[in-house]
Amino acid sequence: QLLKELYPEWMPPNRFALLDLWPTMEKAMTNNVSQEEVMTRIWRAILDDPNVEGVFNMIFVSTRFSKRYNFQEMSENKTDKIVFMWMVGENRAVRRITKLFNKNNIPVFPTLEETIRNFSILVQESKNKIGI
Repeated sequence: QLLKELYPEWMPPNRFALLDLWPTMEKAMTNNVSQEEVMTRIWRAILDDPNVEGVFNMIFVSTRFSKRYNFQEMSENKTDKIVFMWMVGENRAVRRITKLFNKNNIPVFPTLEETIRNFSILVQESKNKIGI
């Protein structure tokens, strides 16, 4: 329900496992709502959802746009779920935020291909667990 509130009417969260978080940013900007607060609420909702087994989050980071995320809180949010991060953007910002996530045992992969390969292992393990 929380996700439905955060998404614009023209693009509600889909019923599949993948969520594009950008429309929530567009809605936040249109309504003068804090983008950081929206991202923090989404992050918590996803991590608290018992139906979510793992999270693959691609983030563009730069000095200008990093204010959208509360990276400190995101990295310290304890969960039993597997979280995979892939960051693109300014090298200095990527390195700084990668260190923060790694310090909290959240892997940040250097390439999209490596991220997907590792995430596919999670998916296969999940299928094996339920016998698919």
